[in-house]
Amino acid sequence: MNIISPVTEKCIGDVGIDINVVENARKGDLPDDENLKKYLLCIFNTMDLIDKQHHEFEFWKVLTMIPPEMKRPVFELGKGCLHISGEDYGKACLEFMTCLKKGNPEKFSFIF
Repeated sequence: MNIISPVTEKCIGDVGIDINVVENARKGDLPDDENLKKYLLCIFNTMDLIDKQHHEFEFWKVLTMIPPEMKRPVFELGKGCLHISGEDYGKACLEFMTCLKKGNPEKFSFIF
């Protein structure tokens, strides 16, 4: 099992999602599951990554949270998914994560 960050631990507790679902999501198994959507939404909200006025992800904020050597690879991973938005934030979070996985499956688990 990966080390659980404080944000991940908070969201697992808040949502009550099974840790196995989270671990499987880290491996790229992203089913259309309501608890997974709630969990992802919790992660995005806790990290303040959603502009609710414009219903868009603020992916640029991720780049401010990571070491300089990771900025380019993470930017490349996310730039093809910036078009995803919508008022159903849980659904949009799942679509965004699914898009990231398709963009670079080898680096996907880094985001969790």
